[in-house]
Amino acid sequence: MNNKVSYCYISFFKNGTYNEFINKLKETEYLILDLRDNTGGLLSEALKIANELLSNNSFIINYKNDQEIIELKNEKIFKKIVCIINENTMSSGELIAGLVKESPVDILIGETNSYGKNSIQKCMNIKNTVIKLTIGKFLFKSIGNIEKIGIEPDYICKRYSFNISRTYFAKLSSKENIKLHEFSGNVFALQQRLNFLIDDNITINGKCDIETLTIAKRLVEVEGCINKSLLSKQEIEIINKLFFFRLTSIEYDQQLKRALYLLEN
Repeated sequence: MNNKVSYCYISFFKNGTYNEFINKLKETEYLILDLRDNTGGLLSEALKIANELLSNNSFIINYKNDQEIIELKNEKIFKKIVCIINENTMSSGELIAGLVKESPVDILIGETNSYGKNSIQKCMNIKNTVIKLTIGKFLFKSIGNIEKIGIEPDYICKRYSFNISRTYFAKLSSKENIKLHEFSGNVFALQQRLNFLIDDNITINGKCDIETLTIAKRLVEVEGCINKSLLSKQEIEIINKLFFFRLTSIEYDQQLKRALYLLEN
């Protein structure tokens, strides 16, 4: 984000997530770790990343007839971390979030508690059927058991300062072209995005008129797309990307803005 702050978003922990994290690591003082909508994954990968980011902490794994204490012993890469979570941060994502919460220097930001899933599962393949078997649960020293409760952020902060979210917008599909005079939910979704991207009050009625096509084509400017009576699948995909890039930018993402402020001040 600048010469002092790095940003990392992890949506899922799978084989290779740790290596990818290390390979893309930037040597800065601070880190914003975005675990919003992180649905978990391999605990081993999350633990390896936690070992790089957090130190002098431990957590407990409770098995049916046994208990294991896992200690973090590595030196921290960053001076301070701000971790962002939401109600869909779960499982392995909550392991890191909980360790950040217990850290004396690192900070946890979110609008709500995390999901509340701390079960450790083992996958078994029986007759081509994958079965997930719960073999234990992880518990924190201070927070304790987060099952069905989740982890409360240190700072409660809404993601958007106005009444907007991804679910507010209808889904825009790029599987079909949008044609002039077409009336559909896809056109409605397109008009919502155009209105958001150009900060203007264009008509949002689901009908593709000349104004809708003109504004859309002005935004994308795809070479070779000269047909003024339709918006191609390629053009629709570009508008989708522009939309999500702006929606998740620091201009609108208040949690990201707050994280940066907390690290720089």
